[in-house]
Amino acid sequence: MRINDQYGVMSKILTVISKNDASVITINMTLPIHKEAVINFTIDTHQLRESLHEMLDEINELPEIISVNLISAE
Repeated sequence: MRINDQYGVMSKILTVISKNDASVITINMTLPIHKEAVINFTIDTHQLRESLHEMLDEINELPEIISVNLISAE
């Protein structure tokens, strides 16, 4: 996902992931350039409360999020 690099945005993303009973396995974030950064998450979704797409939509609705892209799902 691409984000506006602002204080607390990672916490908001992790809160959405956590409240949906998904588990973060890895996080990789680029250095912010022009106050934008890219974050790649590897997430275990076996215990997910709602659909993966609903969770991603919820994250995408956060005001600091520029875009969310799903690369792969098993």
